[in-house]
Amino acid sequence: VLPVMDLRKRFGLATQPGSPSNRIIVARLGGVDLGMLVDGVSEVLTIPDEWIEPPRPAGLAGANGLIGMAKISERTVTLLDLGKFLTAKERSGLLNLQKVIEA
Repeated sequence: VLPVMDLRKRFGLATQPGSPSNRIIVARLGGVDLGMLVDGVSEVLTIPDEWIEPPRPAGLAGANGLIGMAKISERTVTLLDLGKFLTAKERSGLLNLQKVIEA
C-alpha cells in the first residue's frame, strides 16, 4: 500500500483527467514512502554531490524547499527538498499511515 499525493491538488492547480504521460514518483520522506502524481517525467538523473551548487542568492538556501542547482551539459536543474512541500499535518498523517501499513 502506497499513499499517493496529487501534486496538482497539493499546489492548488486545476485537476486534469488522467493522461498517458502521468507518472507516480516514489520518494522516501522521513522514512516513509510516498507516491506523488505528476503530469510527466522527462528524465531520471543521478547527480553527483560535487555538481550541486547552493541556491543563489545564498540567503535562499532551504527557502521554499530549494536545495540547490546543478549544471548538466547546457541545462540547469533545480533541486527541491520534497519534504518541504508537506505540511506538519501531512507529515504526521504519513507517519501514522506507515505505522498502520507496517502493523
